[in-house]
Formats: sequence, structure tokens, C-alpha cells
Amino acid sequence: MRRIFRQEELKILACLTMLIDHIGAVLFPDLLILRVIGRLAFPLYGFLLVQGVRYTSNRLNYGIRLTLGLLLAELPYDFTFYGGVTWYHQSVMVTLFLAYLMLVWMRHSNPVLPLMVCFVLAELAACDYGGLGIAMIWMFAVTEQEKWCWTTRIVGLFVIFSQIPSVKIPIADISVPAQLAGMFALIPMVLYSGGKKGSGKWSQLLFYLFYPAHLAILYWVDMLV
Repeated sequence: MRRIFRQEELKILACLTMLIDHIGAVLFPDLLILRVIGRLAFPLYGFLLVQGVRYTSNRLNYGIRLTLGLLLAELPYDFTFYGGVTWYHQSVMVTLFLAYLMLVWMRHSNPVLPLMVCFVLAELAACDYGGLGIAMIWMFAVTEQEKWCWTTRIVGLFVIFSQIPSVKIPIADISVPAQLAGMFALIPMVLYSGGKKGSGKWSQLLFYLFYPAHLAILYWVDMLV
């Protein structure tokens, strides 16, 4: 099978699907298709996080960039989705940061303990995707070298996404959770070319700044319309 997606293309796809999702959530809540497309974003971000921690030459700098994105994201996230500062919900950047800590810890420990601790922390923080998001990223990491990794990932994603509350999509005579659309993110993952060569430092930084920047823009657009 020809691998056609490089890291840059996967990052762009992750950002675009997230942008489409948030445009739907903030500006066009009745257009369910936008939210369905947006279900691809988090699996792609999680997959890229696993690749990044595995291949980065400096995990500390990687963590600093992620922390910067997290700190800049919270206010835009709170105001865009909750109308003001709240401590009851945290952005997906918190989920990714906890997953980063888990992935680094896993390199020096049995992988189960980091999963358990970060799962609980994600639930306590009430961040987007919560402990199940941590479990998904953990699954991507532990199946990296597994012979049947893609079979495991298909089953794992189906189980995890089935447990995440989401709106239902009527298909024929049944209702399917919209979250299951995230399984289509496996297609670009399978077509990912892999390798250690990553993007430049500025490109990596912009990748994390995209989250707070686009939320701030959506907030002001929503206020104006």
C-alpha cells in the first residue's frame, strides 16, 4: 500500500477537521454534518502526539510547546463555548498535555500505571474526551509495534467511541452515534508515511497555536453576527 500522507499533511487535516467542527458548534449548530466531519480531528491529534513523542529529539521542548498552546487556549475555549471563565470544563489541550505526560512516563515504566493515573486526572479535570481520550492515545502508543495493530485499533476505537456521549445520526432504521465517524481517521493514519523527519520548529509551534487562535477568531465572529 502506498503511503501518501506525511506529517505535515496529517497536521493540516487535523486542523481543518477541527476548524470545521468548531465552525459547526459555534456558528452553525444545526448543520450536523460539520460536527460529524469534526470527529476526525481528535484521533488525528492523538496519533500525531504519539508520533511526536516517539520521534522528537527534545521531549522537553515538545512539552513546552504543548504547554504554551494549553495556557493560551483556556480563555478562548471558555469564552467561545461557555460564555466566560469556567473551572468545570477544560479544553482538549489539557487532554493532550496529560497524554503527553503519560507517553513520556510510559518510556520509563510499565504502561498500565501511567494510563491509570492520567485517565483519572483527565476525568477529574473534566477535559474534552476525558479519560477515554487518554485511553485512545494509550492504545495508539502500545500498538505501535504490534503485528495486528490496525485490527486492534479498529476494535479499540469502536469500543471507545461507542462510550463517548454524542448526538445520534439516523441511518436507515437505526441511530448511530456521531462520534463513530472518528473511525474514518484511521484511513489517513494507515496511509501515513511515518519516519523521523518532522516539521520545522516554527511549523510545530504554529500547529499548537492554531487551536487558541481559531477559537479566539470564532468567538469574535460569533459576537459580531
